[in-house]
Amino acid sequence: MPQINVMIGNRQFEVACNPGEEQFVTGAAARLDTEAQAFAAQLGRMPESRMLLMAGLMLADRTGALEEELTALRHHVGTLEARLAQTPTRVEVEVERVVEVPVEVQVEVERLVEVPVEVISEEVVAAYEAMVERVEALMRAAETRFGIEQK
Repeated sequence: MPQINVMIGNRQFEVACNPGEEQFVTGAAARLDTEAQAFAAQLGRMPESRMLLMAGLMLADRTGALEEELTALRHHVGTLEARLAQTPTRVEVEVERVVEVPVEVQVEVERLVEVPVEVISEEVVAAYEAMVERVEALMRAAETRFGIEQK
């Protein structure tokens, strides 16, 4: 089992991990170190266990906020997808028109004409695309932050 050294709050720790997980552990330690450095700058030297606890709590709080935002965005995307699925893609309109005949007789002609009608407003499409981009950006940020690899 590989052993790697990480720095957190200006303190070195030796951590064991499974083969292939070294990059994940190093990335996680770097995020924890960022939080620990912020506490050290504000409060000065503190016991190792307290520093790690406070940094872990801050990361957990941020993770929770990201998870809540992601859940809300997924719900919103689902709502937009449901609205999109319920929107008809074709509309048939009955059209009446008067045709002039050279003998000066007017005849009323009735026939069905297919008229393309924009059913989904550009605002809904734009909102949906923006939401998808935001969800993808959040997923990339979460994957980067937590060292998750896409399969």
